Amino acid sequence: MDQRSTHSDMQAAEAEFREASRAALSSGAMATQPLTVVRMHELCALGERMMRAEMAMKAMKSTRARTP
Repeated sequence: MDQRSTHSDMQAAEAEFREASRAALSSGAMATQPLTVVRMHELCALGERMMRAEMAMKAMKSTRARTP
């Protein structure tokens, strides 16, 4: 994997994390409404996306740190 590809993958992972964070904050703004099963499913899916994006960012950073 070349450095340019790693950098663009890192940027994509960071963008995905920011997007998931924005979506979670947006959903949190609606927290005054009662949580239904569907709502809980949406929030769980957002959390899962955020965790995957964060893991991808960490993997990219560690790969970049090891690459001379």
